[in-house]
Amino acid sequence: MHGDHRAGVKFGPQRQPLLCPCTEAGILRRRCRGPPIPLNSSSYSCPILATFAAQIVKVMINTVIFDMDGLLIDSEPLWGEALREVFSSVGVSLSPELTSHTTGLRTKEVVSYWHDYFKWDSKSPEQVTTEIIDTVTGKILRGGRAMEGLSYILDYFHARNFKIGLASSSPRRLIESVLQHLSIRDRFHAVTSAEFESYGKPHPAVYLACAKELNSNPLACLAFEDSVTGMVAAKAARMKVVVVPEAHRRHDRRFNLADLQLDSLLEFGDVQLKELGGA
Repeated sequence: MHGDHRAGVKFGPQRQPLLCPCTEAGILRRRCRGPPIPLNSSSYSCPILATFAAQIVKVMINTVIFDMDGLLIDSEPLWGEALREVFSSVGVSLSPELTSHTTGLRTKEVVSYWHDYFKWDSKSPEQVTTEIIDTVTGKILRGGRAMEGLSYILDYFHARNFKIGLASSSPRRLIESVLQHLSIRDRFHAVTSAEFESYGKPHPAVYLACAKELNSNPLACLAFEDSVTGMVAAKAARMKVVVVPEAHRRHDRRFNLADLQLDSLLEFGDVQLKELGGA
């Protein structure tokens, strides 16, 4: 490393030092002597850092991708009920605390997780998976309620001409049932399910698939999540992430990984969008 090649670069709401790429492998043999300069400045003394900054400036957030369960619809309690009911039919007793351990995973992964531990043999994992999906779908259609701020947040991004997507761990047939139940299917330009990906959340595949379907750069995407598993998936996809956890999970320190944490979708507005890199 030669000299001090640090420039103050503003990423989102925080100012962080960025090491000039000239210092890597000695690309340039001179110092970048300029003072700390904001990201939107064109007066970097180092041409490589100036080019790098210009490329970042061009990526403005113009796409929003939502998780579904626990964020758009209050379905997490219904999932818990369905899991406990179906698992009890194979002699497995799960407390609410235990069912919360697998929040955000695909249904078949939840079943596989508990089958590996309890090793029941009265029903196949595939049958248990199907019964859980059927049970939770029925519960949602009978009593599933929209989360606070659902209409507001969809209207907010539609008014700003954002591309809007949904990336859920739930099976496609359940996603479609929920969207029809809430009468919001036409609000989304793309809907993707981790059911059809090789890996579910926390792998970023479903988020990347949604961004691709929307023809959006992942760096231009803002993701909304309610779980740690989903948050990690969106961050791994290189997206900005807003988390809106359930009340009893808000103090989970793992949510510090998110770019922004809210108690309600109603708390998001122009100030937050600007801080995260939106227009």
